[in-house]
Amino acid sequence: CWFSESTLIQKHEPAREGCPMSLKHLRLSARARSQVQTHQRLLDQGLRLFATQGISRTKAIDIARAASVAVGTLYLHFQDKDGLLHEILITGLGKLRAPLRALAEERHPSYSHSLRRHVEVMVDFVNNRPDLSKVMFHPEVLHTPVGKDVVDFMTLTMENLLREGAACGNVRKDIDPVVAAQALAGMLLHVLWWWAQDPSHAPQHHVVDTLAAYHLATLLNN
Repeated sequence: CWFSESTLIQKHEPAREGCPMSLKHLRLSARARSQVQTHQRLLDQGLRLFATQGISRTKAIDIARAASVAVGTLYLHFQDKDGLLHEILITGLGKLRAPLRALAEERHPSYSHSLRRHVEVMVDFVNNRPDLSKVMFHPEVLHTPVGKDVVDFMTLTMENLLREGAACGNVRKDIDPVVAAQALAGMLLHVLWWWAQDPSHAPQHHVVDTLAAYHLATLLNN
């Protein structure tokens, strides 16, 4: 049977209300532009330091200094370091969902092909955003509320994929999709974080091939 990923990804599109804003409302004052730039600079430097130094070792004052602002400015924008991290993770989760939403429009001839495409998308995400991946998939981060959202999203995606595979007779009937999804998501997140630390561990195509082959060897009917 054909595998459509549309059942795997829940799309949450913001409601659009009212009329388009006039140009005068879109123009930012010099002060507002400066605040936007400072906000983004804090996010960029926070991401860089979280990725290179780790979450717990990075202090608010380190991020402020790297962004060339006073630490009080950071508190005005994010309240504290955790608030900055939270925004980075929320943004990152949106970027993770985007390619999976694109994948939802594809049709796949088999469970094997569908699973491989999932792995390819996730590994490509790490390849294109190594610093963000180091932070998003860090074991310390996965215990935060947003980190749990990442885990839940990955797990639910794998669970639904397994259920579709079982319905088509591709996945072994003795496999519990809930338990298997936890195992697959956990392994995938760990390997992605490990590879993000140092891509020289293995070529990108080896990471994809090995993850896909390992999962398929465990799950498929012979």
